[in-house]
Amino acid sequence: MTPPNGLSLLDAALWYARRGWPVFPLAPRSKQPLYANPHPAGTPERASCRGECGRDGHGLHDATTDPGKIRAWWSRTRAANVGVATGQPGPDVLDVDVKHGAPGAGSLQVLRGTSLLAGVIGHTRTASGGEHLLFAGSRDQGNGRLPRHGLDFRGVGGYIVVPPSVTSVGEYTALWWSSAPDGRGVCWRAIHDLFVPPRPTSVRRVGGSPRALAALADWVSALPEGNRNSGLHWAACRALESGGGDAELADLEVAAVTAGLGRREAQQTIASARRAKLAA
Repeated sequence: MTPPNGLSLLDAALWYARRGWPVFPLAPRSKQPLYANPHPAGTPERASCRGECGRDGHGLHDATTDPGKIRAWWSRTRAANVGVATGQPGPDVLDVDVKHGAPGAGSLQVLRGTSLLAGVIGHTRTASGGEHLLFAGSRDQGNGRLPRHGLDFRGVGGYIVVPPSVTSVGEYTALWWSSAPDGRGVCWRAIHDLFVPPRPTSVRRVGGSPRALAALADWVSALPEGNRNSGLHWAACRALESGGGDAELADLEVAAVTAGLGRREAQQTIASARRAKLAA
């Protein structure tokens, strides 16, 4: 599928709408909505109206795929940037932040060592040099942040700026779009838990003893679907911190496969834990 880089802002907005992604106008060279809220501050309508009044100015709640409405917006402001409302029917988006030294690039490298990015359907460069990874949208994921890791998530109730929009910082550029997206989504909770793992209540802190390492393997073997990658990564990191070596990591690999994780996927996740330990 041809990326929308060379299109006018109007044609790009229509291009996204044809994909079924609702769009709305942003102020020229800005990430903020073009139209101000029509309801006075402090009124009940200001807090509750999501566009039912029929006027523009509700931000992402104005987003639409109606070509007539889109043409009307951009005929009035041809330089308006394009915003896409995230979450189904729009995409879910992983925002990789590198501005002001944010460590998003390193976090993305860790994620590439797992299967958590398998459903990417679009990849763009943001104006500040970061990246947007786009996935099939979901209805049950909102927005989330991991500022210490340079990662944000945009789902229901969020929006992103899309190419070929331009801000005072730079231009949004499409790097890659899938011609045949498979519809697989992304699990923000799994990504979150990979970087900020929940502590398993069944594993006691007993240093680097064989008992502790065996308990980690037992815990990994019982991990439910959806938490296996993040749980294995957490356990491998703890094993390495406790002085575990190849034998202990091999036990964790067997435990992960027992839980239902593919062997290659388990090996990649353990390798990612090794890299994280070396980088620490």
